[in-house]
Amino acid sequence: MVGVVSVFHLAALGVALVSFDFSPLWSWAQPKPDARFAEFTEYVPEPLEIQTDVNQVNMWMPGLGVSSAYWVAQYEVEEREVMPYPDRPVWWNGVLRLELDSSRALDEVSVGGADLLPAIYTDLHGRVPVGCSFTSVPTEKAEEIAETGASLNVLKDGSFHIEELAVSRECTIAVVRAVIHAH
Repeated sequence: MVGVVSVFHLAALGVALVSFDFSPLWSWAQPKPDARFAEFTEYVPEPLEIQTDVNQVNMWMPGLGVSSAYWVAQYEVEEREVMPYPDRPVWWNGVLRLELDSSRALDEVSVGGADLLPAIYTDLHGRVPVGCSFTSVPTEKAEEIAETGASLNVLKDGSFHIEELAVSRECTIAVVRAVIHAH
């Protein structure tokens, strides 16, 4: 009788486990979306390594005087891509610590508060301090101040274009989405 009860109990336990919703228990292990940012929609087949090379960033945007940077870049990839296409662009996302003069200059040409920060790679969200207020900077003004045109000499047959930039004057932080094109 003991053996029959044990099998019965195991079967009941198995049914209970299968029907139990474990999702609340796993939520602690999953990163929660950061509501400060627009939704990141790029396809990333493998996790990206966050780069910190300030010299590279200052070559692409010499006018900003970046003192520290966290950034990622990846060729644009489709989820079900059969063959890669030639000369594909590279998307670039960065969180940059700027010189005070650069953050002031960007803030002065901004068009008001940023409702959402640019849609950057999710692992970069933690590099943006909480409590900073951000303003949106028009692309043309951001590129002018960042001097992205000077990067043509560095990229040799390519270009670096800012697509979106939000700046926090008081925190001297910029959140940037850009694209690098090979020509």
